[in-house]
Amino acid sequence: MCRLSHGRVNRDRFTLIELLVVIAIIAILAAILLPALNSARMRGHTASCVSQLKQIGTAMLSYIDDNDDYIPYGQDRASGVSGWRYMGGAGAPAWFCRLAPYVGLQAQGYDKIQNAEPGIIFDCPQDDGYEYKDKRYVNYAASTYLAERASDSAGVRNAKINQILFPSSKFFVIDVKKNIEPAWLFDPFSSAFVSDRHNNATNCLYFDGHVETKDYKRVYDLGKTYFWRGPWDAFGTTHEYN
Repeated sequence: MCRLSHGRVNRDRFTLIELLVVIAIIAILAAILLPALNSARMRGHTASCVSQLKQIGTAMLSYIDDNDDYIPYGQDRASGVSGWRYMGGAGAPAWFCRLAPYVGLQAQGYDKIQNAEPGIIFDCPQDDGYEYKDKRYVNYAASTYLAERASDSAGVRNAKINQILFPSSKFFVIDVKKNIEPAWLFDPFSSAFVSDRHNNATNCLYFDGHVETKDYKRVYDLGKTYFWRGPWDAFGTTHEYN
């Protein structure tokens, strides 16, 4: 009786080899499933980013409707030098400060969001391997050509939406890297600042409010060529690339 019981207990135990086989199977399954899970997580973040940009697009159109058709963009001239400093100023708040009330936020001054924290609508949920250098949590940028073409000798003069040629083919804002200095948040035409965080793709919001996920290399190539403005130049006659 005791021998039978002892034998039964021994048969119910795993041997070392069996344990190693189970561990190996678990490791193989993990190696197979983890990339799929990471890919699914990235697709989810991309979809969340697109959703955020669509909300920003709705806010943009509401702002335009409330402000006599003017687009929500502001930029000051550089202090003491010619050219632009690519930031909002006291007389011309940054685009995201103008849109803050339309998305349940509040502007702090002319170039920050009050009580900004990770996860606000202007902060893309996808990690890109960079750390913020400040607490703005804004990693979408408006095309600098809006200011170049809408300015005059007296300073900043925002454009109206009816001045934007082919609004369904012109970028309003796109993904930029999360470690970009605030002064560059408004300068996406340079390829150095465009982000590829969505599996080598960039999310782009157009002036008609729709959002597209574009191949990063194609957007990068646009940025490399300073004089090829295409979709960056909202006032130019060039349609976006196919």
